[in-house]
Amino acid sequence: MAWNQTKKRRTHKRKWNENKGLWQILFIGSIVAALAMTVAGCGQGGDAGKAGNVPAASAMNEGNASSAALESNAAAHDEEGSNVNFEIETGGKSEDAPADQGDPSVWINATAKLENERVVISGTTNLLPGAKMKAELTAAGYNMWGYNDEAEVGRDGTFKFDIKQPNIKEGTLDITISFVPEEQAGEMEAYGKDGGKLTGPYIHQYEESDQVYQKAVAFIHINADPEKAGQEWGTEIPGEKPEDYGSPAVWITPVISFDGKRYLIKGTSNLLEGVKVEADVDIPDHWHFGYGESARVMPDGSFSLQMKKPDKVDTFYIVLKVVPDEDMPKAAKEAYGANGEKFDGELVKAEQSDQGSISVIQLKMKIKEEQ
Repeated sequence: MAWNQTKKRRTHKRKWNENKGLWQILFIGSIVAALAMTVAGCGQGGDAGKAGNVPAASAMNEGNASSAALESNAAAHDEEGSNVNFEIETGGKSEDAPADQGDPSVWINATAKLENERVVISGTTNLLPGAKMKAELTAAGYNMWGYNDEAEVGRDGTFKFDIKQPNIKEGTLDITISFVPEEQAGEMEAYGKDGGKLTGPYIHQYEESDQVYQKAVAFIHINADPEKAGQEWGTEIPGEKPEDYGSPAVWITPVISFDGKRYLIKGTSNLLEGVKVEADVDIPDHWHFGYGESARVMPDGSFSLQMKKPDKVDTFYIVLKVVPDEDMPKAAKEAYGANGEKFDGELVKAEQSDQGSISVIQLKMKIKEEQ
């Protein structure tokens, strides 16, 4: 009997242990499931919030995070500074475009002025919208790099350049505005890839690898004096070619002015475009150097250059020369001869060179300063 009771107690204990193990498994499983749901809820909190199923605690956390984000953005805004006023610039209205827009007889009209140590150039042209133009700033007697800018022609034909003003306080700043068909990103059929279809007084020729190209060019000359800031200077109007343009019987008509430090020489001639005119001084009984200057002839036969005033002399000569060389344009070589042998007229002078005897054009002018 005692043995039976002991056996019953052992059987009951074994069942209890089995049931206890089962309950432990169920309890642990429920905890794992709860943790999984919590993790999933955190991972999908954004979507659950959109669906309206975010627990109150999660909503509070999200609200705190949003508030912190706003404070962070406000702080970042304070660090970046205040808002900046700006103006929206467009390419203008197409109905405001020049009536001859796209015509191969190109013209360029612009003005330049000094503003806050900048050279600001704005103007209008009949070039096609989207045409790329360049502006470069130079000054006689100075080696300058990097004073340039690029602009795109707007639908209304306008353009604008902004160039840093060089540290030059006197003399003349020369601005060259150009449109080069060869350098355009896309071909412009109206002008030809080499610019061969361009016409008019603004068109200049240049050579590369024995091929002749054309480009449209305009010039502005401004006073570098800082006191002239705010004044405006306009593009030069190109002149007409003389009737005997390109004749080997060369003539040159100079005009000389003096600003107190430099001589400005402007000349008209029948010389062909691209010919180099050299200028130097001749001081009798004096050894000298450093006065030489040169300029290329424009399409209308004109040229201009500046020269320093010689020191400690009252009388001297300014000498203008055209010397044939390898850099002379192809058309000029044909008109004047490779050694100038076709030159004619009273300005012709014989000289010796490394190639032997050559003919040059020389004009000598006596300068006598007033006492």
